[in-house]
Amino acid sequence: MYGLLTLVLFTISHVLQYFFKIALKAGVGLLTVGIPESLHASFVAKLPEAMWVPLPETPDGALALEGLGKIRQVSDRATALVAGPGLGTEKETHSLVREVCNFFDGPILLDADAIMPEIFEKLKNSKEKDCHLKIS
Repeated sequence: MYGLLTLVLFTISHVLQYFFKIALKAGVGLLTVGIPESLHASFVAKLPEAMWVPLPETPDGALALEGLGKIRQVSDRATALVAGPGLGTEKETHSLVREVCNFFDGPILLDADAIMPEIFEKLKNSKEKDCHLKIS
């Protein structure tokens, strides 16, 4: 059976395209990606194979905490979660990632900008979470 992966990130780059190809080779059958609303059209045009979810953004264009409800809706079918590539350093975005990690019940991979003390310090049951760090 192919997995369903939800990926939360901020910018499109060669890193995302590389990750996307790796995910498909690893057997991900459906990739759902949360991105800022203003970037939705360009993401859909570059990688139409993924399911793109436009999320509310902060005044500076980062992912806003108000997108948590939408992420809950699309992540209920996900078998894994990845967050980090291009998230940026906004505290509100870190709060969003932390809250997603707190409710998500599957394996979580945090990379790059998601490896922040603001996220780890307030994780509920962090000892029980299946968190994997990839330092890049």
